[in-house]
Amino acid sequence: MALATRKTCAHWFLIIKSDNTLIQWMCNGCYAGPFWCIWECQWCKSHACRTCVDMWGRRY
Repeated sequence: MALATRKTCAHWFLIIKSDNTLIQWMCNGCYAGPFWCIWECQWCKSHACRTCVDMWGRRY
């Protein structure tokens, strides 16, 4: 199954968390970070901070 591109994606965000301090994410929208937990789109796998999630789409 192919991933959707960020521009054509309907965005369905769920929060993901790191169990340790070795894995950190940067926001794909505003490049803020690093974060130990971040919102990830289930379709295109984009990572977004809370501000960008509010602009891009749905949170669950």
